[in-house]
Amino acid sequence: MKTPTIALIFVVLYAFIDPVVSIAQQRKTIEKDGKIEVDLLDSNKLLYDFYIEKDSRVQYVIKNFNRNLYNINFNHVQNSFFAQEPPIFKLISEIDVSKIISPKEGKDDRQPRDDRERKMQNFQIAKDNISDKVGLFKSHMEAVKSLQRYYQSLGDLQFNGCEKFDSIKKSKITFTQEILAKLGSNDIDKTDETKLFTVLKDISNEKFESASKLYDEIIKAYAKLKESLASIIQINDQVVAAEKKAEIKISLNNEIADEKLYLENLTELIGDIKISHVKITDLESAGFVNSMCKSYSQINESNFTYISPSIRADKDELVITIDIQPKEVFTCNINSAKFNGVYTGSIYGLKMNFSTGIFLISGANIFDQTYRLDSIVGNKSNWKIKQNDNKSRVLPALGALMHIYWKRPAQFGYGGTLGLSINNQTHLNYHLGGSLLFGEKQRLILSLGATLSQVSLIADQCSVDQEVSRSVTSVPVQNFYRWGFFLAITYNINTN
Repeated sequence: MKTPTIALIFVVLYAFIDPVVSIAQQRKTIEKDGKIEVDLLDSNKLLYDFYIEKDSRVQYVIKNFNRNLYNINFNHVQNSFFAQEPPIFKLISEIDVSKIISPKEGKDDRQPRDDRERKMQNFQIAKDNISDKVGLFKSHMEAVKSLQRYYQSLGDLQFNGCEKFDSIKKSKITFTQEILAKLGSNDIDKTDETKLFTVLKDISNEKFESASKLYDEIIKAYAKLKESLASIIQINDQVVAAEKKAEIKISLNNEIADEKLYLENLTELIGDIKISHVKITDLESAGFVNSMCKSYSQINESNFTYISPSIRADKDELVITIDIQPKEVFTCNINSAKFNGVYTGSIYGLKMNFSTGIFLISGANIFDQTYRLDSIVGNKSNWKIKQNDNKSRVLPALGALMHIYWKRPAQFGYGGTLGLSINNQTHLNYHLGGSLLFGEKQRLILSLGATLSQVSLIADQCSVDQEVSRSVTSVPVQNFYRWGFFLAITYNINTN
């Protein structure tokens, strides 16, 4: 082969190799059974193409991916080359304890002189008791309203797509600690989410149960208070009728009038309490505590992370299609579209594929030889066998090669090869050697090795310069196999 021809081949190869090597430098290699992790709120680290070893697995992990806010369509092929707000309940009506107007107290040093005075003392004790229960009921209602506000805060966190999960988790713990402190529980673990959950559920159920129990006690005490005042009024009428002093009559009647006014205000207050109790009952029937606790539990890392199916790389190229779509438009979802696209994984490992192209065969005994019969001076009976000159040095051929190699995570590889070719002498040539492979989907391959070729040579019974009878009209030839070498430039368009 002439030197200019070889130089031209390497110039062409360099022009092809340079861009493919730069492409390889842009890819990352995935470790065996590895993960590709990105942060939806961090647009500086996006998804990328990659290399992965054959029979290995790859999995995508997208952190801060709020499943309540996004849908994701994750598809893959291998080539041979919830925006619903939580229930919002109306805040329970304020209970105005100021409606309980205590009447003017009688003199504390007055001793009971008759049944009226005894009953009046008992009535005052009952008033104090019901006032305490109403005050306690009001504190339970405030606790329920605080729980409703806390539930709403949890709902806001569930649909928070602007902050990272670590920040959302921290807010959840802070809100929970604050509500538990308001409900009277300070002996809590500041970091254990499970303990916080248990205390939250228990104390919330206790507030609802206590409110219902207090309501029953208030209604019973109110009924007894009405009966007691009716009895006092009846005895007071008898005492006033028997009293002669006008000023004492007026004082007794004024005292009863104050108690009647108290009872009227209390009756109005009991109406408000009944309304609040209905709302409490409705909340319990709707499973408020369970819903609130469920909202607490759903704020976890798994609901803020997308993990794709584990994909086994068993062919040549893995093509991943990712399409993230917000369930509704909000200000913080501008990053999601940056992660959408088609990503390819070039699978490396033991490979076998084929290529076709041009072969250049050469060697000392690789060409067909021709022979002639020359006259012998002074000998008219015999011929002398002579070999014709063969000026060929390279034999072109067309053929195909099978390449067996370990594909590397790069645009360049090398391996062994074997194949066949046929030349213009219609002989079949067998090749064995090594290959340099450049590129991936479109591949240029340079192969070099030994060739076993069938050539036509003089038959065994004859030899060059042998004298034979003039009765022989041609030199007998036979086909023999001879070793030579080959250089092949082949092309492969398969994905491999």
